[in-house]
Amino acid sequence: MKVECQKPLPILYDGMEVGQHRLDLLVEETIIVELKATKDLEDVHFAIVRS
Repeated sequence: MKVECQKPLPILYDGMEVGQHRLDLLVEETIIVELKATKDLEDVHFAIVRS
């Protein structure tokens, strides 16, 4: 399987790049894996994944 670590992903708004996000793992250019080391998941963790 093709796995990419810390893959940069541009954040676009209205066709312009306004920032970047780094994916923890990208598997087969299809599945995004975001790793968290925390006692409890909070709403901010889900917001990061949805973005």
